[in-house]
Amino acid sequence: EYVLPGHRGKVMVRTRSKCSLKSADAFRVFFDTERVSFPFTLRSIRPGDRISPWGMNGSRKVSRLLRDEGIPAEQKHMVTVMQRDGEILWILGVRRSRLAKVSNISKKLMEIVFVDDSVP
Repeated sequence: EYVLPGHRGKVMVRTRSKCSLKSADAFRVFFDTERVSFPFTLRSIRPGDRISPWGMNGSRKVSRLLRDEGIPAEQKHMVTVMQRDGEILWILGVRRSRLAKVSNISKKLMEIVFVDDSVP
């Protein structure tokens, strides 16, 4: 469990051998551990950040994706991203990338849950 200093909430990580991907959403994601591993960096968004969003082709600017998701500009500073080797894997509470996705041949999974303290 990792508390996000300067941000809201915490992140909980655990490994699993199987799961129901139906439980995945903007606050709970699963990654194939053979395609991605620690260490991750959790940080605020930066100008020019890009993500390859799940369900889309190509990449998009994070700022534009946040606007399209209805996140007001004055709240962008509260958004946290998780990255590995310079690539954004997940915008916590918004959208994950298509990188390190779980497939039917995945043997070990990493489940990551974002608990947003500002959501009742």
